[in-house]
Amino acid sequence: MGKKFIPKLCTICSLATVFSVTPVLFSCGNPEPTPPQPEHEHVLGGYKIDEASHKLYGICSDCGEQFELSDEQFADLEGAIFVKQNGNYELSTKSLDEIVAEAYGSSVDLYIVNGTYEMATWSLAEHLVTVNMHGILNYADSMPKAIFRCVNIAGATPGIPAYYQWHGMTLNVDHVELLGLEQNLSQYGESSWQNLGIQPATLNATDCYLKGCHSTHATGKATFTNCTFDSRGFKDASGSDLAEYGLYTWNGDTEVYNSIFIGDGKTLKIYTDRNIMHDDQYFVISSCTFIKGGNLNNKAAVEIDSSQIQGDDLEYHITLQHSTLNGVVDLWNDKGRKHIFDPDPPS
Repeated sequence: MGKKFIPKLCTICSLATVFSVTPVLFSCGNPEPTPPQPEHEHVLGGYKIDEASHKLYGICSDCGEQFELSDEQFADLEGAIFVKQNGNYELSTKSLDEIVAEAYGSSVDLYIVNGTYEMATWSLAEHLVTVNMHGILNYADSMPKAIFRCVNIAGATPGIPAYYQWHGMTLNVDHVELLGLEQNLSQYGESSWQNLGIQPATLNATDCYLKGCHSTHATGKATFTNCTFDSRGFKDASGSDLAEYGLYTWNGDTEVYNSIFIGDGKTLKIYTDRNIMHDDQYFVISSCTFIKGGNLNNKAAVEIDSSQIQGDDLEYHITLQHSTLNGVVDLWNDKGRKHIFDPDPPS
């Protein structure tokens, strides 16, 4: 017969049997939980701007940490301007006019907080300066709290348009509400076309909310991207509802991309006055939505009036594509017929 198989005990088990070793127990549990520390009360010692999110934070003077501003702390900054100096944004004690005037011949990069801002000095005309103006968004809603009014309507003669002529200025503005002519026209007389005049050499508006009636008079080109033009709620001098355009391109080339127009029967008009158009003008309206928000008589989404163009050799060149109409009957209409659609007439 073969040998019996006798299992061999391992050495440790054998030793444990012989010497009766008591096993050592190791504790794997967590130590007693540490009670939470009371929340540190930050003392405002400065500010930090997150340029990616366009948000303003406080810096604690005790610990140096960044923290969310309270509503009260943010409200205390109404009218504040942060100017970029040596790579950092610093709270300025100067007015917007002074800041821009001192940037003559160069550029200035600034953030405006909640409040209304105006460039109210005629001496800004002819300044060769680039102004990069950003708005700060510290609230969850979609409308910016920083409001930029390009012209001071107050004190204007009723019936006479008030414009600023920043012929040498390049204005880049984003995340800001651009305030046009206010809705109640009674204090300005019965003229419904006394619009906000924007006349820099170049205007670039991105992610802006344009409330009221706006006119572009850029001597170079005005470009709007991801903007909302809202011209609802106008009243005439008698208090009756009045349709008004959200954007009135008076002179100069204009391009509008991925934007929304909403008005009480009027949205966008391409127009020039007599003798102010000396070259062909070029317009691009691409991927825009036109919404009728009221019950007034409807105009086309894009009203074109080339009847005032002087000279047989001048024309509008218009690219109108990828448009969406909501309550608006016609995409376009031209009173004067002196236009060319590039590349093809829109359907």
